[in-house]
Amino acid sequence: MFELNFSTDFAHMLVRFLISVVVNWFIIDRLYYVRSRRRDFYFTFMLISIAIFFLVFFMIFVLEDMKGKTGIGIGIGLFGIFSIMRYRTDTMPVREMTYLFVLISLSVVNALGSTLSLVELIVTNIIVIFAFWICEKRLGIQHIKLVQYDRIELVKPEREEELKADLEQRLGLNIKKIEVGGIDFLRDTAILKVYYLSESQRTNGADAILKMPKPALFTLLAIFLSLPAMAQSDTESGLWASAEVQKKLNKQWSLSAEAEYRLRENFGSTDRWTLSASAAYKPVKWLKLDAGYKFLRVLNDDETTWKDNGVDPNKWTPAWWCTKHRLFASATVSLKPGRIEFSLRERWQYTYRPETTVDRYDIDDDEWETKTKDGKAQHVLRSRLQAEYDIPKCKVDPYASVECYHAKGGLQKIRYTAGADWKLTKQHVLGAFYRYVDSHDDDPDLHVVGLGYKYKF
Repeated sequence: MFELNFSTDFAHMLVRFLISVVVNWFIIDRLYYVRSRRRDFYFTFMLISIAIFFLVFFMIFVLEDMKGKTGIGIGIGLFGIFSIMRYRTDTMPVREMTYLFVLISLSVVNALGSTLSLVELIVTNIIVIFAFWICEKRLGIQHIKLVQYDRIELVKPEREEELKADLEQRLGLNIKKIEVGGIDFLRDTAILKVYYLSESQRTNGADAILKMPKPALFTLLAIFLSLPAMAQSDTESGLWASAEVQKKLNKQWSLSAEAEYRLRENFGSTDRWTLSASAAYKPVKWLKLDAGYKFLRVLNDDETTWKDNGVDPNKWTPAWWCTKHRLFASATVSLKPGRIEFSLRERWQYTYRPETTVDRYDIDDDEWETKTKDGKAQHVLRSRLQAEYDIPKCKVDPYASVECYHAKGGLQKIRYTAGADWKLTKQHVLGAFYRYVDSHDDDPDLHVVGLGYKYKF
């Protein structure tokens, strides 16, 4: 006889799905749609976020009984789905693209957050909502319009005020700045980019001219979504987030400070947090020298010692924090034959861990004892080869790199990285990357999603 039974995982899924739908609806309806009034994107955002939630949940958790056998398959499947995803309409504006990326990311987080309590998951979603609210309510929207202009005699620099007055009269806009693009003397026309202020808080989709290639967007999404699936084999996934401040003293000297936080074990555990400061010097255009100091707080894995029979445990040390000090110096040589810039960086780093004490549990005596960890030092030589592409008239610069770590005993690990830097303004830069770390020691291989922010002044 037919019985209606629901598993515990299915009940958990319904709760997380409810949280995901409510949060995504609030972001779309209360923050995005209020300004844009774009029903087409409302439809797209809502249904894609729902589809992504179910896709990730069922592919990862319902099939988890097959363990590593489906890990690579799921990763390739997600990669394929998003690689062939193409919209045959107008190019998606940057603002809408940002909403889509964050909504997909939230759906993935809500579907995979099995190690988080509901309170922690709700707090995570609230943080994202608050970030959206700050950006929408407190940051001004830059309105831009492309104009095909017929009075090319006014595009001269000395007649800028006349050009501005003519455009304000004909467009009815409060113009702040005008940039002159291509000029066609045969047709007596010019392409102008007009920056203007508007009392309306709504954005105009036809004025959104900043673009990012769609294949690149969905490739990055596919890589991001495939990380938890691939991590079911002999690898782990992690998240690295950083914020950097850079001060340019003159054409040759600059100073910078950076803070970084890392997650490991499939985003479920803290790996480390760091603070660093450095100085850079460019004696010539193609050479950069820099040196600095980094303070690290690292969480080490728990340790178990075994008896001589190799079966029974002897002593157990829980996960413990330690402090490390690092000095580094590097030289970077760059070459740009066209729009692709190649660079080779050689970096020496010295890391020292002072002596520290940890608590250790003696299983036979059923008591805790204090264990002293001796100080430890390590010299590492890092060699990185990178290629960065300068896309014409685009603020997004993609790059790829390979970096080898050489320590005592030979090759330690290799980092493969692909990412992009988005120059919001001259001062603000956002970065995102995917990194695969191929370990040549006892550490597991690592898939990393990286997010970064840099402020220059």
